[in-house]
Amino acid sequence: MTSSDQCSPHRTPERVQHDDQTGPAVMSVAMARRLVLAGIVPLAPRRVAFGDASGHVLAETVRASEAIARFANSAMDGYAVRAADVADAPVRLRVTGTVAAGDEPKAALARGEAIRIMTGAPLPPAADAVCMIERVQVQDGGSAVLIEAAVSPGTNVRHPGEDIATGTEVFSPGTQLRPAHIGGDREPWHPVAAGLPAPYGGCPVYRRRTCRAG
Repeated sequence: MTSSDQCSPHRTPERVQHDDQTGPAVMSVAMARRLVLAGIVPLAPRRVAFGDASGHVLAETVRASEAIARFANSAMDGYAVRAADVADAPVRLRVTGTVAAGDEPKAALARGEAIRIMTGAPLPPAADAVCMIERVQVQDGGSAVLIEAAVSPGTNVRHPGEDIATGTEVFSPGTQLRPAHIGGDREPWHPVAAGLPAPYGGCPVYRRRTCRAG
């Protein structure tokens, strides 16, 4: 062996082999990991504000206490109609108003009428379909529309509970909560918050361990 071999920083160190009968017992990494984990017990749960729960581990099952979505709403921009009124399209309808996301419809839809509706807006009473804006011709300055194609009941409508039905398990214990899981205190519609009663007092999570040396 040359001196350059002995000093080379890239030379792989030789492994010391022990006789099975006389050498020290060596524990595998997997076994050591199992022993360590077997001795770890989760700390008692506590409740934190929903806005502070990101990064914590959920301590209880969360089930939806109400349906999401809570009401029938439009899946796209267009015009809310009664499907029976446009069965023989093209057909002209009178426009009686506009409903945006967050609005409450002011009146039920009557026969021969349409209401301009935005994505996420609640469906007006008596309406059962939405004609997409691309298949509509606006006439008379917006007071009337020509519906170009027939639609069936339920077209472009998101129904109550379509995303999450009441009672559905939303998250299970052990879920590490991320911003996508959690809504803030001002967002009670979010799955975690919606799955817990209003006076629940926060999100149930496991306490975090604090590691100390010495």
